[in-house]
Amino acid sequence: MLPGTGDRLGEWKVEGPLGDGGQANVYLGARRGRRAAIKIFRPVDPQGVDPFGADRLDAEFRALETLDHPCVVRAIELGADHQRRWFAMEYVEGPTLQEAVESGRIRGVTSDTLALFLSLADALQHVHHHGVFHRDLKPQNIILRASDHSPVIVDFGVSLRWDLLGKNDRRTRQGVL
Repeated sequence: MLPGTGDRLGEWKVEGPLGDGGQANVYLGARRGRRAAIKIFRPVDPQGVDPFGADRLDAEFRALETLDHPCVVRAIELGADHQRRWFAMEYVEGPTLQEAVESGRIRGVTSDTLALFLSLADALQHVHHHGVFHRDLKPQNIILRASDHSPVIVDFGVSLRWDLLGKNDRRTRQGVL
């Protein structure tokens, strides 16, 4: 069961939905004056059972907690309650790179555009240096921080960690759609 506005996930109070993707919903949460994005995988069957959802959520959180870069979203807390597993991460306010391009805010090659992509390259070098592969990097998974317009890579939901490759990783398999 997915939470509604006012529900609690651990100590976090759900303020409302932020978005959803192929596998999960993300909510804005607040705790002691701090805001966070809280991710919950949607169950894959009508009974609410998802045998791999907890594995995917744990793997994403574990990948994020190994990273410490200003252009990579930060993991805060992994939790479970009411048969739901969730994790809280830094809430990054701002448009996605896709939204910025579509609105015309980003056009052509400028010094600002080059600085943005150099920041992303530095972040990806950090991510790869720590053995994490995002595997879904696209303009919708990059948020431009409202306060300073710096890019932040989000949604590590299908990421892989090099140290876990081939070790019973059931999240994605060759030949399975």
